[in-house]
Amino acid sequence: MKSYFVKPVILTVCVSLLHFSGCGPAQKPAVVTPADDTSKNITTSRTVKTGKPAVQARKAAASKKGGRLTVDKPVCDFGDVEPLQKVKGQFMLTNDGTEILEIKKPIRKSCGCTIPNLKTYNIKPGQSTPLSVTYSVGSRPGKSTKTISVDVKSPGTPRTLLLKVTTNVKKIVAAKPERFRFEFRADSKHKYTVELESTDGKPFRITDLISRNKVVTGEFDAANEAVRHTVPIKIDVEKLRGIRNGVITFKINHPKLKNVSVPFQTVLPFVVHPSTKAFLRLRPGQPQTATVKVTSNFGEEFELGETSSTGGYARITDTTKTDDGYRIKFTFTVPPKEKKSIFHDSLLIHIKGQPQNTVKLSCYGRVPMTRTKPARRAKSTVK
Repeated sequence: MKSYFVKPVILTVCVSLLHFSGCGPAQKPAVVTPADDTSKNITTSRTVKTGKPAVQARKAAASKKGGRLTVDKPVCDFGDVEPLQKVKGQFMLTNDGTEILEIKKPIRKSCGCTIPNLKTYNIKPGQSTPLSVTYSVGSRPGKSTKTISVDVKSPGTPRTLLLKVTTNVKKIVAAKPERFRFEFRADSKHKYTVELESTDGKPFRITDLISRNKVVTGEFDAANEAVRHTVPIKIDVEKLRGIRNGVITFKINHPKLKNVSVPFQTVLPFVVHPSTKAFLRLRPGQPQTATVKVTSNFGEEFELGETSSTGGYARITDTTKTDDGYRIKFTFTVPPKEKKSIFHDSLLIHIKGQPQNTVKLSCYGRVPMTRTKPARRAKSTVK
């Protein structure tokens, strides 16, 4: 009976010893479900830390490397100002980078009426310096914009910082009309009237009337001092034919204004389009062809007369009637043995019955210079 109980006990002890000594049967690894996988959660949290905010932060830090110029405001607006006065303002420039920023001399400006002044052209990192501006206001009323360009030496950024100065000049003396359109119609009387009126109620005198080549004249009493003046003006038709745009200037003695300008535009009955034609690749003896149109600015019917060339290079080859005028085909030819490289000519297109309204087409030609390759030197053979 004892042997039956001893053998099972010995077998049990041996199995237990094998189990604790690691020599027993291998255990299956624990299965991790997606919900229990903490490694994915860790990876996701790292991705969030290195996402767009981090990239933007790195870009911002990289952009500040070197000198980086910034300004407190891109526009200095003086608002409503009176004519012929001087106004002063300033921009605050800052080096937002990590290295010294150097600004080129001089600071560029769009006109002489704007004077910028910068004391420090080398700006340290984090340092700010004022750019003062003095602007001399003109006499023409209305809004005006001037530009100032601050150039930065490499490797600073940006290359050019563009600043603006804006004003709105008050209208001290108003002109009616504000501009003229002189039309050369057959029934035009070429008589006009200008009215000048003080907007601040202060009287003034007209001392002179000025126009280019005296194409416009007027009648006024230089001794008359009043708040409002009515001036009849006349135009010289023949002188105005060669002027497309111009200005009539009234000299006055107003306390705040010295002159009033009234621009004008001339409109001739007929026009050639384009008015200039260029031939940049001419070859001597080989004609080049071009086409232009002659039309009426007032929609009037007309007929073309004779044509002529002042230089002899341009010659009309075909004329076609269209709904709004004429289409003209012509050639531009340089003589074969001509030694010049640049040629000018004018094609005069006459209007039948209206010799005073002849239109002119300006032509320009150029023969490109040919470059000859140097002859190759024969190779010397040394025996």
